[in-house]
Amino acid sequence: MEQIYPVLTPYVELADGRTVVATDGADVIESGNNGMSLRVRWNKWAVIGTPSGKAQDVGLTSEVIWRIENGALTREETLMSKGGVTIRRWRLAVPSTYDQVETEMIKGVRVDRFYSAKGSLDVRMLEANFPLKTSIVASGNSALGRGVHGAIPLHLVFEAQGVQAPLKYKVALTPK
Repeated sequence: MEQIYPVLTPYVELADGRTVVATDGADVIESGNNGMSLRVRWNKWAVIGTPSGKAQDVGLTSEVIWRIENGALTREETLMSKGGVTIRRWRLAVPSTYDQVETEMIKGVRVDRFYSAKGSLDVRMLEANFPLKTSIVASGNSALGRGVHGAIPLHLVFEAQGVQAPLKYKVALTPK
């Protein structure tokens, strides 16, 4: 598979032009007592275009809590700054192997339902303390659309520009 961006992990473009991702080597990993949650923290980040495994302190800390709640997998992230780090662009992608999507508002929350004859996946941004733009990208025959187990035709993308930490959001994925 050609990787263009990590799944469910924000790409953060800093004011100085560097793009950073909290993916390589977390600083803290703690499982919940009930086996239904996982807390992970990054103080050092992978910088796109630099060698893998060479994490850097960019002035940001990311803490993510994964939970299984009511049949959904949730990802709650708090992005903190050690002092005035400006985020030029924040982007989170949710790729889907389903080839159809419909969007509706349920109790004030946008729900993007990806589906096919095989089933469906509901994606909900439950909360965010910063303004988000949401779009659906059709990958066509690009690298974004090629997966190990077949096509990845649709991508739900959340994006924000010109924001400052602390940022906090919670996204939920519910298979049906």
